[in-house]
Amino acid sequence: MIHWLELTRIQWATIDRFATLNQSLRRLAMIAPDWPQNEAHWRWLDNMLRHGQEAFGLSVEHQQYLAERAAQYHPALETHPVIQKFLTQASQGNSSLASHLDQLTDAEWKIIVSELEEQA
Repeated sequence: MIHWLELTRIQWATIDRFATLNQSLRRLAMIAPDWPQNEAHWRWLDNMLRHGQEAFGLSVEHQQYLAERAAQYHPALETHPVIQKFLTQASQGNSSLASHLDQLTDAEWKIIVSELEEQA
């Protein structure tokens, strides 16, 4: 037994998210090939996955959808009222975040991104 290797709860949670993070990185390489694949962005994605769980109690699948769409469209995606409504419904188990996000049209995404950029 290794006595010097004691990880914190946060470190264990990060290790537990490793497979999820890798899966999201592979998907992002396909859906958003211009999204930078570097350590800073990997950390950001990991933080978004954790944020989806901690702030909204999302399932792993919904954490991934939120983080991947935020990487694809806008890093502050969860602050938009439409997305907040979807997150509330998903966190209450009333609907699927993934299906809501998948149903948004390109025009709707452009409006959401535009409104988020105006807020910045």
